[in-house]
Amino acid sequence: MTLAWRRCWIGSWIAIWLGASAALSWAQQPHYVGELMDGKKISGSELRDAEGAPANWKLDGTELFSQANPLRWLRNNELSAPPRLDTYIEFRNGDILPAEVSQYEAGTKADPQFADPRLIATLPNGIEIPETAGRTEGEHYIAPLSFRTVRVDPGQIKKIVWKRRGNESFTPNTVYYRDGRTATFRSVRWEDAGIKILTEKGADSIPFGQIAELHLSTVDYWQEYARQLAILMPELHGRIVQFVTTDGGRITGNADHFQMPALYPPVAKRGDKRTTRYRMQLVQPIWSRDAIWLDMTKIRIRRYFSPHEIALTWLTPSAIQQSTGLARSWLPQADANVQNGPLIAGNAAFGWGWGVHAFNQLEFTLPSAAQTFRTEVGLDRAASAGGCAKGVVFLNAVNDKPLFSSPVFVGPKDVADSGRIELPDLHKPDRKLILLADPVLKNVPANADPLEIGDMLDWLEPIMTLEPSWVRSEVSKQVTALNSTRKLRKDREQLRQALAKIAPGFEPAQTELRFRSERAKDGEGLELMPQVQFFPHILRAVVEIPANKITKLRVVGTRGSLAWHMLVLANGIQVSDQMFDMEKDHWDPREVDLTQFAGRRVALEICDYEPQLTQGHARISKIELVSTDPPKPPEEKKPDEKKPDDKKPDEKKPADKK
Repeated sequence: MTLAWRRCWIGSWIAIWLGASAALSWAQQPHYVGELMDGKKISGSELRDAEGAPANWKLDGTELFSQANPLRWLRNNELSAPPRLDTYIEFRNGDILPAEVSQYEAGTKADPQFADPRLIATLPNGIEIPETAGRTEGEHYIAPLSFRTVRVDPGQIKKIVWKRRGNESFTPNTVYYRDGRTATFRSVRWEDAGIKILTEKGADSIPFGQIAELHLSTVDYWQEYARQLAILMPELHGRIVQFVTTDGGRITGNADHFQMPALYPPVAKRGDKRTTRYRMQLVQPIWSRDAIWLDMTKIRIRRYFSPHEIALTWLTPSAIQQSTGLARSWLPQADANVQNGPLIAGNAAFGWGWGVHAFNQLEFTLPSAAQTFRTEVGLDRAASAGGCAKGVVFLNAVNDKPLFSSPVFVGPKDVADSGRIELPDLHKPDRKLILLADPVLKNVPANADPLEIGDMLDWLEPIMTLEPSWVRSEVSKQVTALNSTRKLRKDREQLRQALAKIAPGFEPAQTELRFRSERAKDGEGLELMPQVQFFPHILRAVVEIPANKITKLRVVGTRGSLAWHMLVLANGIQVSDQMFDMEKDHWDPREVDLTQFAGRRVALEICDYEPQLTQGHARISKIELVSTDPPKPPEEKKPDEKKPDDKKPDEKKPADKK
């Protein structure tokens, strides 16, 4: 019996061989593990200064957001991965929201704040603060805090699951009933508590309560990605951030927006019996009408990417081939090993990737602008001392010359790096990237594991880069399309016009959020009141700080405002923290020195650090950048030179002696 034949035969009979070895001593790992942009692995036990701006965050003594080498990803090992979700919403950009859709609301022209149609989704694990039952503090009524419902954009949804089926595959334009029936539809319309579909047999109305899963139509992923950038960062400045939570959520936003965590209650008061303080992270995905509040103690993973970087786990494979035998039930897993555990290989942790079981072949359709690809590959630690496989990367067909081929791995002690691979035929359509996990059934190494069941291969941190000029061009097209098709609301247009005069260059902190804004009746100042409860950010701008100048941000307020605790961030660094005294008719102008950023591009954020106390309400008469020349050093005075004909001063003659 040959070793190759034994590997197939024995492996097909012992599917539970890895039961014990899969139970890794993960608890022995450091509290936090992560990686910086240059690939340096980091670990530590304490996340320091996490209540302030991320620019000050440190993992033990390591800076996480230094400008030279910022964080790529960070995972909290004390938070375990959730079980498979039974109820959730999956969006076109790959985000997952653990929530149940219960109601549809059509848009209404009567109220500009609710002009767009929306689905109401209930978050079973949403933040709720029972201690904040409606009460009055001074003259202000504080409403109870609850973040259990979200208004979702129906146009951004890929799939809704009310009750998960066993099959995870996506089938466009299909509805799966709870009683086991299936229907394929041509079109779908939303109703108050259900959907109306058009099939070959006619129209049919289905209540939400009868649906197990609803799979909507497919769209061009790359157009959707460009649209996401057009909304999140039209200026293409900054990085995309992806949060992964303990309840199975995956939410993508702009890392430059809402950097400051929110803390409630912000200040402990004497006699206040509330002992719980909630540390929360705000994020605004493109698919939500509301900002999403995340409990920071339940964020498992943070990942950061540049606009032209694409993690391969964001993409759905266009084709999958899987080995036969009992191991065929171990389907490919995104961001986990094939047993849904953490990605660990070569004694190192990794932030994202595909876990597969050899033999496996994943195919991905590439955009024409796909420029480079890079991955690491190795056997997962879940294989214990077993496993024998290798990873091979092809373009278009496995019969072609491979772009990369790893050595044959025997056990999970080694990892191979493909390095930066230039993808051939740039701008050519219909290219495919193929990742092949080869179980090495021929020329098997003498020390190879005879059991095929341990061939658990991980594609570790696979990342593709897009041509930057293509990204800029596509995002520009999407920005133009959004501005031409989006309904222009009167309040938003007024806000932009007022900002152009009062705060040139500034915009609302997130362009998709609704702001109530109005000019004061006396025509003096602009009133800003965000419509999201406990909304911490007011305005933002990306500016160029002149070199060789003294530059200050100048903020002037006007009468009629409430108290305002203003925080100013520059690239996430806190540069000012001031309380404004609103009892006066006008604020004394406040100036924030930005000279330390001279010659650099800076993302400025003007925040309301304690909007729960200040009502998030500010009347501003002027916000501007003022640059002046540095003062000239005083000229040194030269000592007077004596001229040749200068007379010596008269010497005092001694007094005559008497």
